[in-house]
Amino acid sequence: MANKKSGDKTSIQFILFFTVGAFNFLLRQIVFTLFSSFGLNTMLCNFIAFSVSVVSSYLVNGHIIFKKKENEERVWWKVFFKLYFVYAITGVLISGLLLWFFLDVVRLSRFTETWIEALNLTGIIPTIEADLIAKGNSTPVYEWIAEPIASVITVLILTPVNFAVNKFWAYKS
Repeated sequence: MANKKSGDKTSIQFILFFTVGAFNFLLRQIVFTLFSSFGLNTMLCNFIAFSVSVVSSYLVNGHIIFKKKENEERVWWKVFFKLYFVYAITGVLISGLLLWFFLDVVRLSRFTETWIEALNLTGIIPTIEADLIAKGNSTPVYEWIAEPIASVITVLILTPVNFAVNKFWAYKS
C-alpha cells in the first residue's frame, strides 16, 4: 500500500511539475520578448529569460511540489545552484543536441508535409508562407514547421528527465 501512495504522490508531483514547467516556459518567452523589444543582444535576453525561469522554478517547485520534509535540512543556495546547473545542462546543452539531432540528423522536415496533409492543414500553408516572406524569411514552410515540432518533442523528452533529477537530486539534502 505504501508503494501505491508513493506512486500516486509522484504522479501528482509530475503533473504539477509539468504545469509549472509550462508556466515557466511562458514566463521565459515573455521575459525574452520584453528584453529583446528593448534591442538588447539576443544572448543576453536569453540569459536573463533563462535565469528568471530558473528562479521561478526554484520558488514554485521548492515550496509546492518538492516540499522539504519535517526534519529535513535544506540549504537554499545549494538547491538553487543544483537547479541552475541541471537546467543549464538540460535546457541549453542537451536540448540543443536534441534539436540538432531532430532537425539535421533525422531531418524532421522530410515528414512535416505528410503530417500536415494527414491533419488536413494544407489550407493554412499559403498564409504561413506569405507571412514568412513578408518578414523576410525565405525558409520553405515545411522546414520552418519542423523547428517548433522538434522543440515540442525535445520538451517532452526532457521534462521527465528534469523531474527525476529535481526529485532525486536537486531537492535532496
